[in-house]
Amino acid sequence: MEAAATGWIYFAAIGGFSPSDLLIPAGLSLICLWLMIRYRKRHQRLVQVRRLTAGEQVERSRQYRGVHGDLEKLMVEVEQLAKRFAAQLDAKAVQIEDLVRAADIRIEALQKLMEHKPTDHRDDEIPLTPMRAPPSSPSTAPSTDLPTQELSQRVCSLSDAGMAPVDIARELAEHVGKIELILSLRKAR
Repeated sequence: MEAAATGWIYFAAIGGFSPSDLLIPAGLSLICLWLMIRYRKRHQRLVQVRRLTAGEQVERSRQYRGVHGDLEKLMVEVEQLAKRFAAQLDAKAVQIEDLVRAADIRIEALQKLMEHKPTDHRDDEIPLTPMRAPPSSPSTAPSTDLPTQELSQRVCSLSDAGMAPVDIARELAEHVGKIELILSLRKAR
């Protein structure tokens, strides 16, 4: 192969042609070869179709039409499905935009609250009175009847029994914060 290639290059050099001048004729001959092969394959298919009987040709055309009809139905279904997905995505995008707007409003409100945060002066503070939860049952005594030591002991014993602070608060008719404070102070000791 190398000898033939070098021979062509040698003859091209003697004849005054450069190797790049031979690329165009080589490309054209490849294109012609490709077209001839394509024509031959098409011709062979036509010969095969001509060999079929009339009934076979009708059956074959029905199959092609059936496949074509099925493909059209499938394309319609795919298009409808794509429209549904697009509508769902649009709805989700609107929901996300609404959530982002709501979050931005809350962030602005929190920033305003942080800017207007009261100083540590005791005069500015408004004393907050805790709201008592209604007793869960009439047999439960209100928290004012329990002395502080007895309340702490009951909270600790109920916590040791595995009850959650919320359940302890319901049982003793106290605020959850007060129960959590007692438990935190217990852990700090």
